[in-house]
Amino acid sequence: MNRNWYLPFISLALLLFAFSACDDKPEDTLSSLTIKSNYETLYDNSEDFFSFSVTGNDDVDYTSEATFYVNSSAITGSTYSTTTAGTYTVYAQYNDIQSNSITVEVFSSIINIQSMTIASNVTECVINDEAFIFSVSGLQFDGTTLNLTNREGLKIFVDSALINGNSFTPTEEKNYTVHATFNDTISSNSITVTGLPNPNIYVHKVLIEDFTGTWCQWCPRVSHSIELVHRRTENVVVAALHRGASAGSQYDPFNLADAGALESALGVIGYPTAFINRSTAWTSPENNNVSQPIDMIKEGSAYGIYISSELTTTSGTIDVSITFNKDLSNAKVVVYVMEDLQLTLGEMVEIKAEDLTPYGLDDPSMEFWYKSGETDIHLLLGDKTEDGNIYAKLFDREQVFLMEYALVESLYGLDPLSVVEKFIALVYIDDCERIIVDHTDPSLDFELVMNHEVLPPKRKRSRKRNRIR
Repeated sequence: MNRNWYLPFISLALLLFAFSACDDKPEDTLSSLTIKSNYETLYDNSEDFFSFSVTGNDDVDYTSEATFYVNSSAITGSTYSTTTAGTYTVYAQYNDIQSNSITVEVFSSIINIQSMTIASNVTECVINDEAFIFSVSGLQFDGTTLNLTNREGLKIFVDSALINGNSFTPTEEKNYTVHATFNDTISSNSITVTGLPNPNIYVHKVLIEDFTGTWCQWCPRVSHSIELVHRRTENVVVAALHRGASAGSQYDPFNLADAGALESALGVIGYPTAFINRSTAWTSPENNNVSQPIDMIKEGSAYGIYISSELTTTSGTIDVSITFNKDLSNAKVVVYVMEDLQLTLGEMVEIKAEDLTPYGLDDPSMEFWYKSGETDIHLLLGDKTEDGNIYAKLFDREQVFLMEYALVESLYGLDPLSVVEKFIALVYIDDCERIIVDHTDPSLDFELVMNHEVLPPKRKRSRKRNRIR
C-alpha cells in the first residue's frame, strides 16, 4: 500500500519543479544593452525633450533601473533637454554592463550665416535609376560651419523647381542646375549635375531550365506551364535537360549525362524541377505560378548577347558576341547547343503529284506529326533513293520533295511508346468518385497514383472483361 502513496507525491514534486523552471530568465543571462532615443535632433528652443530607453539582450526593459549618461555625465531619469546647441553622446549602464553609445543633436534656433554651399554626392546619375544626394552647409559670421541639410527653412531647387527633401532622380538626358536657399533670404552657389542615358537598352530575358525525362509522368506539367508563359511573353529562353537511364523503367534516349553536376549545384532532388535564372526554383505546381518567371523579366538589360550559328548534318559553328554597358565582374558565358526539330526539304521532284506510287507515298513508310505551340507539321515519308535521300511530302501539299535520309533515319527505329510513360492525368481527381478502366487483356497492370501515393485498387472481375474501380 505504501508504494501507491509515493507516485502522486513524486508527480506533484515534478509538477512544482516544472512550474518553477518557467520563471523569468535569471539575471546572469544578461550580457548586453541597447539604447534608443525618441528623437535624433531637436532645436534649442524646442518644448520637447529627448527620451531614452534601454533593452537587454534578454528582451527585458531596464529603462527604469539603468543610469543614463550624456557626454559622460549621469542624468536623473531617462529624459534630457538643453538650450545649448551641439552634439551629445548618450549611453546607459545597468550594474556593470554598459550599453552602446548613440548621438543626438541640438540645433541652434538662431542662425546667422553669411554664405552657404551646396554639394552633390556624385556629378552624374543614370536616368530613372540612380539619385543625386545633396548636402548644404552654412558659414556663420563667427567662422563656424553648420550643416543645414536637414534644417527647417532649407529649400533645394533643381532647374528652379523645388524638390522634396535632398535627393533627386533625373528623368532626362541633360544637365541640371541645382541651388539652395535658407529662410528665403540667403542663396547658395549653383552646381551642375548630369543625367546619363540608361544603359539598359537590350531586351531582358529570363532562363528557364526544365529538368525532365520522357519516363516522368508528372513532367508534362512543367512543359504545359512553359507554354502558358510563352502565351504571355516572348522574353524567356527555355532549355529542357533530360535525365534518365540507358535502359529500364527510366529509359530516356535524350539523357544528358553531364547535367549531374548542375543538378547537384542547384539542389535538384526530383523530377520535374524547373529553375529560373539558375537562382530561383519555380514553385510547384508551376501552372499555378505562371507569373513567377514573368515577374523576373526586367524592363531592360545592360548586357546584350548575339548568337549566330551554322549547322550541317555532321558539324556546326557557333559565334557568340557580348556587349556591356556596365562593368561586370566574375562573368561566365554558358552556351547551350540545343536539339530542335529541323526538317529540311531539298530538291522539288514534282510540283503537282497526282500519282504518289512512284515515290512510295501512296502507302507511306512513315507518317510524322509534330506539334509545338503554333508549329503543326504532318509529313509523309516514302521510298529511299540510292543516293541517300528519301521522298517526302507535306500532307496538305501537292509537291514531292527529296530530303536527306540521315535527318529521319533515327525515327524508323524508334518506338514512340518506349520513350514515354503511359498514363492518364486526371486534373480534378479530388472531385472524382470512381475510376473505371475496361480492358480485355488480363496481363495488363494498372496503378492509381494520387498526390504521389499509390492507391490500392478495388478489383471486380466478370466473365467478359477485367474491371478496376
